[in-house]
Amino acid sequence: MCCGFGRQTGLTLLELVVSLLVMTILTSVAITSVSGIQEQARYEKTVRLAEEFRKAIVDIDTKSIRGYVADMGNIPSDFVLRELLENYKSRPAYGNIAPSFAGTTCPVSVSMYGGWDGPYLYESGNPSDPDTLRDAWGGKDGTGAGEAFENTTNYGWVVVPPSSTSQRTEIKTLGCDRKTGASAAECQNQYAQDMTFALATTMWRTKKINSVTVHLAVVTSTTKKVLACIFYRDAADVDGDNRKVEFLYSASITLSGIKSTQKPIPFPISNTTTIPAGQNQIVVFDVTSNQPYQNKNPIKIDLLPGSHFPVVFW
Repeated sequence: MCCGFGRQTGLTLLELVVSLLVMTILTSVAITSVSGIQEQARYEKTVRLAEEFRKAIVDIDTKSIRGYVADMGNIPSDFVLRELLENYKSRPAYGNIAPSFAGTTCPVSVSMYGGWDGPYLYESGNPSDPDTLRDAWGGKDGTGAGEAFENTTNYGWVVVPPSSTSQRTEIKTLGCDRKTGASAAECQNQYAQDMTFALATTMWRTKKINSVTVHLAVVTSTTKKVLACIFYRDAADVDGDNRKVEFLYSASITLSGIKSTQKPIPFPISNTTTIPAGQNQIVVFDVTSNQPYQNKNPIKIDLLPGSHFPVVFW
């Protein structure tokens, strides 16, 4: 007898369709996973760069404040990120600032320095290259004018400097969709969200100064009037173009018939305010002789953000 046909070993049409479907699903999952990893890496890079901006603008350690604000005394109302790399706005160069004494008291010569003294970020890229500081998604310039490669002032970040109504400085990335607000249809929703990194004035200013206590060596039997003057870089100069030294001065205190090695004298401050952190100076001024009390030089005081003015020994 003749042998019959052998059993077929190939795939049926149904098996082939099922195999292709499984491969498609696995490929889709793999692509989504890789895409998620890439977006997470972009997110982490963007957060890291934003932190570098913050430290370049105001860097605080246990004793002092450094960075752009420490030199300028403030964040100007027309601040742009490119100023962290070069003196893009032609700010006054770092140097000795002359005090302003118009219509006030305490005409004491102090040596205080300020002005642009960057770069505050050390990047290998050229400041004129739009890729130098842009976020990992190549965000828009914040004006609707185009993508980051057209922007060499804020490199695709949205920067909102302080104003007369808001003292916050905001640095914002528009996320992977490069649009204001989230557009989940274009990328993963969690990465489409805008991210804002805010710098409040409390990060670079002291608490309000109501008074200052100075320990004086009072060695006079005659009547003298003295007052305390606190010198600081002018934070009210929001444009950052006219650097100068301003000061708070206290109500005058009368010293008469007192003899003591050290006496704590509280000087109330009439125009209570906060002042920029960093290195500032204090002078006890002798109104009677029109000179610093006991002919002493101004005392330099390092102030941290959010701190109170310390007790001073004159």
